[in-house]
Amino acid sequence: MKHSLYAFAALIFLGILTLSLTVKRTASKVTGFTLARTSKVVNVKFFGAKGDGITDDTQAIQKAIDETSKSKVTLFFPKGIYIIKSHIDNCKELNYLRNEGGILIKSNSHLKLDPLATLKAVSNGERQYNIVRIWNGQNITIEGGTILGERNTHRGDDGEWGYGLAIFGSKNIIIKKLSIKDCWGDGINLQVSEPEMQTNKNIIMRNVICSNNRRQGMSIEAGENLAFENCIFEKTHGTAPKSGVDIEPWNQNVVIRNIKFYKCSFKDNFGNNFLINYSKIINLVVDRCTFTATKPTSVAQHIYSTSSNNASFTISNCYFDNNVENILLRGGKGKFLKNQFNQKVTINYPEDKDEINKTDSIYFEGNKFTNVVLLASKLNKMTSLKNNEFVSNNTLFLNNDKSVVIGNKFYNNSESKFIASSKQTCLLLENNTFQNNATAAVEVYNNATIKNNSFINAKQGILVFPAATNVTVKGNSFKKMQDIAINFLDENLSRKNKFIHVSNNISDANEIINPRLREILQKDHRNVVK
Repeated sequence: MKHSLYAFAALIFLGILTLSLTVKRTASKVTGFTLARTSKVVNVKFFGAKGDGITDDTQAIQKAIDETSKSKVTLFFPKGIYIIKSHIDNCKELNYLRNEGGILIKSNSHLKLDPLATLKAVSNGERQYNIVRIWNGQNITIEGGTILGERNTHRGDDGEWGYGLAIFGSKNIIIKKLSIKDCWGDGINLQVSEPEMQTNKNIIMRNVICSNNRRQGMSIEAGENLAFENCIFEKTHGTAPKSGVDIEPWNQNVVIRNIKFYKCSFKDNFGNNFLINYSKIINLVVDRCTFTATKPTSVAQHIYSTSSNNASFTISNCYFDNNVENILLRGGKGKFLKNQFNQKVTINYPEDKDEINKTDSIYFEGNKFTNVVLLASKLNKMTSLKNNEFVSNNTLFLNNDKSVVIGNKFYNNSESKFIASSKQTCLLLENNTFQNNATAAVEVYNNATIKNNSFINAKQGILVFPAATNVTVKGNSFKKMQDIAINFLDENLSRKNKFIHVSNNISDANEIINPRLREILQKDHRNVVK
């Protein structure tokens, strides 16, 4: 009877909401109690945490975690502001892999925060801190509430490593319905642990929000089998890279593999909404996500890949708005499937010379492009465009090693054109439809095969640049052309190394080919003009 009354009084006094808690007397100086394994939920205030926005609750919360993780019960945080000392005072040594500061979540922990519960960092002037950290932990769940950094009251301007949630070398982690805001560095940092350099494995995050953090919304520096669903990464600004998400292996020995972002939102991150950084990133999937910028100055690029050829990714069913450059690739290899693009897509800058930034094979299939300039420069090994739609003022500059363009639709492009103008380009243009283009639909230089395409209601169909070599134009259809269907610019047509093949094209244009050039081309027996 005595024990029952005591337990009942404790429940009322401490606000514990679940009735299945068994309490026993013990000599322990930690909490004064031992939690029975039959317990389900215990209130963090049971261990002395105040949540009043004034008291430093770091030690009380740590005691609560230490005890509840042993008993595998849920630790509940009611509404309130819990002050956390996340930093190490006067820490002169900078250690990026620091197992110190804030609260340490132990294996088998389950933290459940009320939607209005906040873990708030104490204002400090240190370069580095961890509000919440998981180090070599496993089987951990954190759900609900907010982790709040102190960037708005931070003293000094040094450092960029103040983390809201840092996960080092851990596995089987679930984070859901958690907001992480205003951190001096990253909202979330996924990293290896020392000394074993153990990586993270099997981490799931759902409905997580990273907002207004100073360096990154989230950095992924180590991990395998990571999944992010319905998460928001927004408003990162302050110090570079300033990305919503930055995937950047810790060192050259770390491989990041099997990462998926599903139905996530990337918005107004002042560097890049999504950054793929360096090599050894394998099987990255971004599916059904949105990339937006409130104004042109709020984001540099939606997706920026600056990896070596080892990085591989698939971007599918995503929406990119029209305020900033949609894609910039300066390395890696990837597929873009069924996306909506509304601004510039760049595959290597023309001035790129460093082989580390060379893109391998880039595939676009089933996408819709509106008002897009697509540029593939000479460091791009191969670009494949299949079954895409290019609607309204799109221009393609293909100056790369090889381009395969099959089964696409180009229509209502009043001012734009398709240009493959590099002398190095090997172009296959087959079974495409070009309709309602106000200028020449296709402009090519050399090493091009243009066959079985349909050109409808354009000023000109195909324009071949001066000094063209190795060009085949075969089996195309031209309807309602306003001018010459196939127009060869006549400079240096008599070059000895040229080869021009024009045959079996059908047209109701005024002329299928310049009459004055037909005779010149036919004089060289290697050319075929019919």
